[in-house]
Amino acid sequence: MEYQINFHQTFAPETEAIAHLMQLASVNNEYLTKEEISSLTTIPTGKSSGKVVPNILYAQAMGLISTIKESTKYSLTLTDLGKEILKEDPFLTEELTLWLCHYKLASFSSPAVMWSTIFSAVGVNKSRVLTMDNIETLLTQKLGLKKEIISIRNEKKGNKNPITPFKTGYITEKAFGPLNIINDTGTEIEFSSHKVSRAYKYLYAYLLLSQWEEILPSRTDITFDDLINTLGYGFPFMWNDSNVMEVLEMLEEESIIVLNRQLFPITIIKQLSSSSVLHKIYSFLI
Repeated sequence: MEYQINFHQTFAPETEAIAHLMQLASVNNEYLTKEEISSLTTIPTGKSSGKVVPNILYAQAMGLISTIKESTKYSLTLTDLGKEILKEDPFLTEELTLWLCHYKLASFSSPAVMWSTIFSAVGVNKSRVLTMDNIETLLTQKLGLKKEIISIRNEKKGNKNPITPFKTGYITEKAFGPLNIINDTGTEIEFSSHKVSRAYKYLYAYLLLSQWEEILPSRTDITFDDLINTLGYGFPFMWNDSNVMEVLEMLEEESIIVLNRQLFPITIIKQLSSSSVLHKIYSFLI
């Protein structure tokens, strides 16, 4: 289910808060109010807004926790991915973890549609620069918002702009800043792609297979066009087709997939499940 555009309550994601929520979810699945969660995790919250609920939703969009809400109470449970990350990188400090969380937040199927929309536009257009006018138009068309709500000019008048947490999350050291994904000039955003690394090959495998299982669960083979246009594979990494092929060949070397190059477009045949590679994600980190 897609989140509302302002689900973040103007707060960017914070890895420390998300790590606290994961720790809580690992030991306590009781239904708790946001005030009780705040007391247990030290994440600040208030009566009308605060950081607890936005970071719960961020963590859920990243695939780290699952949440059940009853009235004003939340029950948090770690996903299998969340359990693996909590075991290997409990404070979310590794760049691999940050790239993983960013990717899930910005993927085609993410409920955080602002993140998904913006990075999909970068992927589809193969453009590394979006002006603020571009972004305003994208979100207006995708989400049906009035343009003045998300206008940079509106923000200058002192009003809260829902785009601000997106930009802040990629600049602050409390979230994805260490990845240097964006450069915000004020009038445009410049995007920098993730460089393919063999140390991340099981992360790439997990992201491919988990997206595949979620979006095309009945398919054991897909075409390269399916991979790009239906799964949006690589879009959050801002890869071009050559980058994607490099990764596919890397995964074929590990017998995770088979590539049928005799067909056009190339067909990818799945050999493993996402669960079978999940525990290997961190295996090549020093």
